Amino acid sequence: MSQAVCRACGKSVPMEAAFCPFCGCQAPAAPPQWAPPAAPEGVGQPYGPAPGMGWAPLPSGNDPALLPYVQGWNWGAFVISWIWAFSHQLPGWGVGMLLLNLASWIPVIGFPFSLIGLGLAIYLGIKGNELAWRQRPFQGLEHFRATERVWRTWGIVLFVMGIVASIVYVAAALMKAAAVAGHY
Repeated sequence: MSQAVCRACGKSVPMEAAFCPFCGCQAPAAPPQWAPPAAPEGVGQPYGPAPGMGWAPLPSGNDPALLPYVQGWNWGAFVISWIWAFSHQLPGWGVGMLLLNLASWIPVIGFPFSLIGLGLAIYLGIKGNELAWRQRPFQGLEHFRATERVWRTWGIVLFVMGIVASIVYVAAALMKAAAVAGHY
């Protein structure tokens, strides 16, 4: 069964529906179709309404009118920032986050790099979906959501593993300190 996107609430509804079952608005528009960019002219044009043409194309070919439907937190962009950035055709972000991650391991001077990296990772978590939609071509909204769902799963799994590893590390350090002090 093919799906359409309701322009009022942004939820997926069956094409056969006369009204959106979520918000009740009249028949949803046809599902967004993916088409490769026609020519490099679209690159560098401002995003938004173009005089006499509707919306200017994004470099990826994705419909900029659907940007409001891709907003939200992106766990993949937050947790595994540099890998996510490279896979979403954002090499500047990828190189920057990789270098910040490596620099944060330098003894004594690494802490400020960690803070900068954390700040940028939070920014990517907030704006990651929008950046992905603007930069990487998708076959439609459902393809975008399916792709980012995989990134979300891996991001959450790795985030939880990091928290558990941190707790184990702190517990082991406290037990070692107690043993050295003779309390254990």
